[in-house]
Amino acid sequence: MNIWQTSQKRLGIALAILSIIGLIASFVLTYDTIETIKNPGFNPTCNISPIISCGHAIASSQSELFGIPNPVYGIMAFMALLTFAVTILAGAKYHKWIWLVAEAVALAGVLFAHYLFFVSMVVLGSICPWCSLVWVVTIAVFWYLTTYLTAKGTLSWQRPSHKIAELWKIYAVPSLIIWYVILIVIVFLRFRDYWLSLL
Repeated sequence: MNIWQTSQKRLGIALAILSIIGLIASFVLTYDTIETIKNPGFNPTCNISPIISCGHAIASSQSELFGIPNPVYGIMAFMALLTFAVTILAGAKYHKWIWLVAEAVALAGVLFAHYLFFVSMVVLGSICPWCSLVWVVTIAVFWYLTTYLTAKGTLSWQRPSHKIAELWKIYAVPSLIIWYVILIVIVFLRFRDYWLSLL
């Protein structure tokens, strides 16, 4: 077990950095969404090509939930995460149930991110750079929090989970690398003709 897996300070630093990156991406997407609503002819700076484009995502029906643009949820979520990270760095000691709620929220976030990734690949047929950054950050948040809680024993309460926890402690880093590689391969294969045309 490595020290970074059990260090609450390092967890707080990691979550703070990731939340700031997520906030930047969410604010940019929110700005682009507002400008697009005000001016349908607005061209976001991330509209690089027909494939690499935020405009398709912003204009899609999947860009909002209950009438609220997805980036607004991102701002709220990353602000909450940043606050949580700051309290961790300040030395706050949370009960187990709070950590489990945090893990559940992180899981919900990563599932929603993969849903949006699926929509991007299958429905929209384009890649939104800022959205992709949010997905990368969301995965990292879930991964780091899961690794920390597993190392601390918070997510291990029955014999089968003990074995899973032990495997996670050993293969945490490789699992994250494989996770990202799989997504990269999917993106490459989905838009293979476009990538090859750039050569």
